[in-house]
Amino acid sequence: MRSIGFIGVGNMGGAIAKSILNKKDGADTIYVFDADDKKKDDFAGLGAVATASAKELTKASDVVFLGVKPDIALNVLKDIASEFNSNKILISMVSATTIEEIENIIGGMKIMRIMPNTPAMIGEGTTAVCSSNNMSKADVDEAIAIIEMFGSTYMIEEDLMHCAIGISGSSPAYTYMYIKQLMNSAITRGLSEKTARDVAAHAVIGAAKMVLSSTESLDTLIDNVCSKGGTTIEAVNLLESNGFYELVDRGFNAAYEKSKAMSEENN
Repeated sequence: MRSIGFIGVGNMGGAIAKSILNKKDGADTIYVFDADDKKKDDFAGLGAVATASAKELTKASDVVFLGVKPDIALNVLKDIASEFNSNKILISMVSATTIEEIENIIGGMKIMRIMPNTPAMIGEGTTAVCSSNNMSKADVDEAIAIIEMFGSTYMIEEDLMHCAIGISGSSPAYTYMYIKQLMNSAITRGLSEKTARDVAAHAVIGAAKMVLSSTESLDTLIDNVCSKGGTTIEAVNLLESNGFYELVDRGFNAAYEKSKAMSEENN
C-alpha cells in the first residue's frame, strides 16, 4: 500500500486516521497536517509523520484524505493543487463540495468523494463512495481497500450523496436516540443504567446482524418476533398507530433537504 496523508484530523478525519494507523502495514507511512499543532503532535506520538503544511503533505503522499470544513475546503485545494499529479488519489470527506468543484481547482485528477459516519472511529463505519471518471477500476479498488480499513463501503452516483447523509451519515444519531430511550425506559422500571445500556445496545446489534444474515424481508423479521395477542405486537401496533415510520421518514428527509441546501449555498 502506498503512503497516505490526512489534511485535517478533527473528529472524523482524526478517527479515520487512527483506525488506519492501527491497521496499517509496517512499511506504510501516514502523514498528517492540521492547523492545530496539538493534534499534529498527538498523531506524531501515535506513529504518524506530522508535516508543516498541507502542501508538504500532498507532495509526500500518494493518497490524500481531505477532511477540512466546507468553508475553507476550496482555499485548501488551491493551496495544494500544484502538488497533484496523475499518480495521486484525492479522497474528499468534505460535505457540499462536489467532484466537479474539486476538478475545477486541481484539474482532471483521480478524485473520490466519500461520506463516512462516526462508527468509523471503531472500524465499523459505513461509507458512501463515488469517484471521478479519471479513476480506473484499479484506482477505485485501491482507494476502497483503504476505506474498508475503517468499515464497509457502498458505491453510488454522486447525486445520491444527499440520500447517503440520511441513511448512513446521520443515521447513527437516530439509532443512538432509539437505544437511549430503550435504556431510559428500562431504568425507570428498575434495571440498572449499565445493564440497560448494554442490553439495549446488544439488542440493536443482534437485530442488525439478523437483517444482514437473513434473506427474509424486514416485514417477515418483524412478524417473526410478534405473537398474536402477545407483548411485542402490542408495542408494534402502538408505534405504528402513532406514526413511527412517518417520523423516521421526516427525520431522514430533514437531513436530506439540509444537505441539498448546504450544497446550494456552497455553490
